[in-house]
Amino acid sequence: MMPANFNEHDAYFGRILRMAFSMEDDLERLIADYFTWPQTSKGFFMERLLIRTMNARTKTETLEKICRRQKVDPELVKTVVKNIVEVRKIRNRIAHEDATYNPQTQELRVQTMVDRWNAHDSLLIDEKLVEEVSQKCLNAVHGINQIHLLVVGKEMPEVSLDEPYVE
Repeated sequence: MMPANFNEHDAYFGRILRMAFSMEDDLERLIADYFTWPQTSKGFFMERLLIRTMNARTKTETLEKICRRQKVDPELVKTVVKNIVEVRKIRNRIAHEDATYNPQTQELRVQTMVDRWNAHDSLLIDEKLVEEVSQKCLNAVHGINQIHLLVVGKEMPEVSLDEPYVE
């Protein structure tokens, strides 16, 4: 049975995924800019060819290594990484676990098939979760922008998604 508010629940998934991907884009841009500032087509090429193929853990470790090398405040780095990791955990659950709708409670949850019989590990998908992810993303992006300013010497540039891909 399709829930009456299915579109609302579906929108939660989309909003969370979009915020997480946007945060990840800023992290990728910081890493690329660190190695190829000022921005050139080589930087965009590097970002698309190398950085986007790195797994999430490697990107975070690269951020930490850049920050250590540039002597960025360890507390700032710790806070940024914590927010990035927490957002990724939620994003991964939404992207990879099964969604289950309960018509009695009108709740949408994600959980692994194994956890279906053990509901303590299910994740409720609702406006509260969206707001939590939004705050963590904002904190992470704000920190990424601060780090960008410190290690590149420039504020995070606005990048058009329509930039030409030059090989």
